[in-house]
Amino acid sequence: AARRAFLAMAVQRIDTARDLAQVALEQAGDNDYLVARCLTVLSAVAGVDGDFPAMAALAERADAKAPAAQWRGTVGAAVTAHLRAYRALLLARPVECLKLAEPALELAGPQGDLSPVLINPTLAAIRGVAMTEDGEVAKGLELLAAARASADAALPALYLGLIAVLEHRTAIDLGYV
Repeated sequence: AARRAFLAMAVQRIDTARDLAQVALEQAGDNDYLVARCLTVLSAVAGVDGDFPAMAALAERADAKAPAAQWRGTVGAAVTAHLRAYRALLLARPVECLKLAEPALELAGPQGDLSPVLINPTLAAIRGVAMTEDGEVAKGLELLAAARASADAALPALYLGLIAVLEHRTAIDLGYV
């Protein structure tokens, strides 16, 4: 059920993801890795619902619950890093945002900061905004532009909208009208 919850979340079937994650969490028992996966899905669901404090709290619980050796470098760890980084950005903590995003970058490979997609365009956009807020304006704007360029119609509308809002707000804040 946890795997199906992750897959449902990936295709934006939010209610299905929530229900499957709850069922899997109840069945997980003392399997800490499975509990962490379920909490990750529930964290993402909270983010989609706009409950950003719950999103961050669930992501933190997932990271704390997961056995480090099994969790590091997984998609689950990348998702929680992504969600926690987004919460830090919302709290105007760009340095914390960039630090929290690091585990997600482990899956991106050796391309570095300006790899167009990283894990996906939304993480690139989140990092781009954090960079501009931390004084790395040129790099941040380049990353935001790369995020927009790498987004395509296959990306759910929720993420396309997030990228657009982040880039627009940043450009306006920096005087690029």
